[in-house]
Amino acid sequence: MELLKLPDDYDNSNLWYWLKFIKSEKEEDFEMLSEQKLLIKKAYGVLKELNQDKKTRLLAEAREAYQWGIVASNRNAKAEGLREGIEQGMEQRNIELAKNLLEMNVLSLEQISQATGLSINEIEQLQNEK
Repeated sequence: MELLKLPDDYDNSNLWYWLKFIKSEKEEDFEMLSEQKLLIKKAYGVLKELNQDKKTRLLAEAREAYQWGIVASNRNAKAEGLREGIEQGMEQRNIELAKNLLEMNVLSLEQISQATGLSINEIEQLQNEK
């Protein structure tokens, strides 16, 4: 729901009170809402406390920025781990393919290298493992 479309007539639901709280800009609106609902009163108290001094507000903003940084870092780490896992899986698949091609004994080492992307030295090492 867009906050601009929030009806002025209240429907006595918690959602309406919270949306009105978020939309409010005037002190008297906050006061009126905090008189109606205990949780909004607590939220209003926290809001007033944070707005009282610059140091507290800056600390709250820094904490929020830090938390968002952790979220972004975790996403990046997850994506990097996924990339590494895919790369390792592909490398393992190429090694298995090279072993199978060596067993078939129908392609040269150069052809197996072209098919798998492994170096000729790596293929020779696989051949010697037999």
